[in-house]
Amino acid sequence: GGKKEIASLPSRPQQSPQNVEIQPSIPQSEPSSSTFGSNPVQSPRVHVFHYGWYEAPPIHKNYAHWNHKQLPHWLEAVNQRHPHINERYDPTQGEIGSVFYPELGLYSSSDRIVMKQQFQWMKEAGIGTMVLSWWGREGKTDGEGQSTPLSMLQTFFEEAAPHNVKIAFHLEPYDGRTEDSVREDIQYLLDNFGDKEALFRVDASHLKFSNRKGSVPVFYVYDSYHIPSSNWARILNPDTPNTIRNTKFDAVMLSLYISPTESDTLVLNGFFDGVYTYFVSKKFTYGSNPNNWKVLNDFCEKNHLVFSPSIGPGYNDIRVRPWNQENIQSRANGDYYRQYFDSVKQLSPRPAFVSITSMNEWHEGTNIEPARSYRSKNGYEYETYTNKDPEYYLKITNEFAAEFDPESQG
Repeated sequence: GGKKEIASLPSRPQQSPQNVEIQPSIPQSEPSSSTFGSNPVQSPRVHVFHYGWYEAPPIHKNYAHWNHKQLPHWLEAVNQRHPHINERYDPTQGEIGSVFYPELGLYSSSDRIVMKQQFQWMKEAGIGTMVLSWWGREGKTDGEGQSTPLSMLQTFFEEAAPHNVKIAFHLEPYDGRTEDSVREDIQYLLDNFGDKEALFRVDASHLKFSNRKGSVPVFYVYDSYHIPSSNWARILNPDTPNTIRNTKFDAVMLSLYISPTESDTLVLNGFFDGVYTYFVSKKFTYGSNPNNWKVLNDFCEKNHLVFSPSIGPGYNDIRVRPWNQENIQSRANGDYYRQYFDSVKQLSPRPAFVSITSMNEWHEGTNIEPARSYRSKNGYEYETYTNKDPEYYLKITNEFAAEFDPESQG
């Protein structure tokens, strides 16, 4: 996650064709009954954003991400009001960059035992696809200096398969990202994981750039607006020499959707296959406000695009952005999450996917991964889920999955 200033793009272009029913091309092996009882469901259409950026002893020498710093505001006057800007939290004192504390304690994302538990939780919640954030090949990193090395990706693929969870990639921005480097990233990921059972694929035959055959993987592209549409077209327009279309590196490319002004031209002229909205603070962007989803769903249908509306349980990044009070969204005992999902259910046609922000973006407080009550040595009381039930949001997600994809019932 993470918000940035949004560059303005040219206004809306002309529009054309109509929507797609995407069937995941993988046959569903029957999942074992969920521990939550009534819904033995696991839907490959239900996606969750997952972050592999946490590190902690004893697996690692030092902490990463749990010790996140307080991020500065772009206005110096605002920073003056927050004396701890740029300081890091000290996990040894029970202080972390989140208003919640993980049920698993402070974990390392690369720990196999942690991964197994996270995939088990996804399975129980009815989630069939994990959308894993990835910051580029070796040497590229996220804002905290973390990367997701190949060995760690391999472990994710090994552990996903037995839990019947598929993996798609969330292509995150890094210094020097261009359309050419993205093309190389896709090639690198598919060279390594294109033949893996756990790679999420969808039937390509009724997608927009239509002479595609067989099944193709799906990439979510974060901060896509940092690269102009004419540049994206160099790799996504089927009629260009460098295109991925109709090659073995073809894929469903989903662009982050900010607003009609910022995103319509980018998506259409950049030859994207569809959009997702990511943010789950309703006031943050046009795309994150579910009141705009009917318009967005119609835009996607008219232009033969895939829509993956993003829903989440709440938003609170106050521990890492102490100046961002206005975007806090209370969880309201699950009602905030339920209202988001109700907005998805009202859409016709039903979107191809629903994406959940997030499994474990603890910094922004969008996590559905189990959290527990905890008090730091300095007396900071972490928030808990309703009834102090660590699995509260997994249970709600399980209900959503059964309603969103009734065909996936076990």
